Amino acid sequence: MFGAYLLMKIRDYTKTAELIKKTIATPQKVEKQYQTKINGISGQIRKVQNQQEKLEIQPTTHRNRRKLKQVQRQLARLRTEQKEVEAALGDYQIIVEKMTDEDTPNIKQELRSYLRNKNRL
Repeated sequence: MFGAYLLMKIRDYTKTAELIKKTIATPQKVEKQYQTKINGISGQIRKVQNQQEKLEIQPTTHRNRRKLKQVQRQLARLRTEQKEVEAALGDYQIIVEKMTDEDTPNIKQELRSYLRNKNRL
C-alpha cells in the first residue's frame, strides 16, 4: 500500500519536473501568456467598473441594489484572480532567474509556491 503511494508521488514529482523544464525552456512564451491573461483580466475589470458606474448613476431600486452587489462581488473576484496571476508570474520569474544561476541549486520553496499558484489558476 505504501509502495503504491510512494510510486504515485514519484510519478507526480517527475511529471511536475518535466513540466517545469518545458516551461523554463521557453520563458518568454510563458511570460507572454501570463501578461496576456493579466491584460484580459484588466479588460474585464474595466468593463465591470463601467457597469458599476452606470448602476450607481441610476435611481436606487431593489433590482439595482442587487445588481450592484453582484457587480461588486464580480469585481472583487476579478481583482483576486489578477493578484494570483501576478503572483504566479513573479514566482515564475524568480524560478527562471534561479535556474539560470548555478550558485543557487536549492529552489524548493520557490517551486512549491509557483506550483501552488499555478494549480489555483
